[in-house]
Amino acid sequence: MSQVAASDGSVTPLLHDPNAEVRTDIVDEVDGTVMRDAGVSNEIWNDLQTAIRHQKEREQQAKEELKQLEEAKQRVLEEARQAEELVRQAEDKRRREEAERKAQEARNLVELKQRELEFRPKQEELQQKEKLSIQAKLRKMGVCCMGYECIRMGSTYRCAGGSHTLSASSID
Repeated sequence: MSQVAASDGSVTPLLHDPNAEVRTDIVDEVDGTVMRDAGVSNEIWNDLQTAIRHQKEREQQAKEELKQLEEAKQRVLEEARQAEELVRQAEDKRRREEAERKAQEARNLVELKQRELEFRPKQEELQQKEKLSIQAKLRKMGVCCMGYECIRMGSTYRCAGGSHTLSASSID
């Protein structure tokens, strides 16, 4: 048999072992309450029933708080997932914007090269016309008696044979 020490130092034997299992065979089958022991006063019984109700309420409240806490945790987890998704999208957006910027630069370069390609033949055609005009002037002037083409070398024209020259300023 177990004993309990009181605050005044006296020892009181326990009629019930606190380590013993709770009995479930004394529960009322109709409402699930424990059956009242013989000799328990109404005041003690009512206080006990109030304490049991409060304990059940606290347990229910604790369950509800735990449920609310779990729901709050799930909401926070979802918010965190959404925030991570926003971060990923922002990173993707930055990468996409960078890729779009590079693609636009490439398109601009392609367009510039296309313009150059369109302009180059026109420019070469003009240069060829000017060259032919100068060559005609040089032939007319009789720079080379052999009829060779004259090549521009700095500020002079020299015939392809190398013997004859003329200042470029005398043509203009």
